[in-house]
Amino acid sequence: MFAQVKLMMAGKYEEFHKKLGAQQDLESRVMAALKALEYILPLDVHCDRKDSQISSYCLSLAMNDHTPFSLKLTIMAIREAGGFDKLREQLGEFKKNKDCLEKGFSEDGTYKSNTYKPLYYLEAHEDKRWLPEFITMTLNMSVILYFVFVETSFFGKSSDKSLKALLNNKNAIFTANLIAFHYMIIQTNDHEMSEVTHYGQHMGLGAVIHPFCSLFNHSCYPNVSRVPILGSDNVMYQMMMVQHAIKKGSQIFDDYGFDFTLENAARRKDLCQKYYFECRCKACRNNWPMFEKLPSVIMTCTSQTKKNDIVTAMSRVAKVESVILEGDIATLDAEHETVFKILIDAVNFLSNYGTSPPTKEYLRTVTLLKTAYLVIYGNRINL
Repeated sequence: MFAQVKLMMAGKYEEFHKKLGAQQDLESRVMAALKALEYILPLDVHCDRKDSQISSYCLSLAMNDHTPFSLKLTIMAIREAGGFDKLREQLGEFKKNKDCLEKGFSEDGTYKSNTYKPLYYLEAHEDKRWLPEFITMTLNMSVILYFVFVETSFFGKSSDKSLKALLNNKNAIFTANLIAFHYMIIQTNDHEMSEVTHYGQHMGLGAVIHPFCSLFNHSCYPNVSRVPILGSDNVMYQMMMVQHAIKKGSQIFDDYGFDFTLENAARRKDLCQKYYFECRCKACRNNWPMFEKLPSVIMTCTSQTKKNDIVTAMSRVAKVESVILEGDIATLDAEHETVFKILIDAVNFLSNYGTSPPTKEYLRTVTLLKTAYLVIYGNRINL
């Protein structure tokens, strides 16, 4: 927003808008944005907080979090490769692989989410983006790149910090393109990481890129969910938790932050646009209602014996429900095996009375199971 305002004040925004719209590829748009710095400068790029210069600078310009995140991914990729030239060589090798099933895998056949190669192959949807997105993305990129160029020696030690010097620095231009590319990847592939408080509440920490988790397609009726955990090595991980039985050979589905129980069809359609796809999951195809209008297995069951069995199962679920929803961590830690057994037994039992759409009792139990996993195994605040 800051850069757009500066262009407007200089009377150059419409010109830039037309120029960027005339470009057909990311590299040309990146270069156009860098040249537009002529009308955005001068910038007050000095920052006294040496421990967090980039973050402070972006916040001062009201940039979104994607911009510094994109820069961080770029710096990590360059360092992992061993320098600018080596990363260029790697990217050249990456582009030779045309097999979509092999892309992202290392030479030993493993998919290593903590390396750059899998991240590079994540979907960026460059061809589906609107011009306003490119305007925001490339202008933010140009401003943050200028800051790095002026305030650091990342592109080499030189006393010439002019815009002309930046435009003639091949490593700076290479970095600019990667920042813009990573910006698009973040928009469609980031996952939230959170902590569980002492009261069982979830506090967002920020976003991460986890390429393996990005391999899962979305469904508004998912069969797995992500649980952020802190490993014994003090590294953050994403655990994929199965919500209900998955038949052998069936596809594993995650949700992208929304499902049919809490969002209506129109709202889900809008949310899917962020990821540039139209959802065709079972819930969307059959126009399943939201949670409050789902059928109740107790009300629809005609056998009194079966109905009694269902009531018994749900009464057991009710006993652990308050402990889970209240975030009673002490009790959950002490009795987690019992809690999981009650919930998993109930999920398996209720699945025998499966309907389309699923029943309230079934989804209520699945939601409790997911919440129990988050509270018991999720990353916790450790003061």
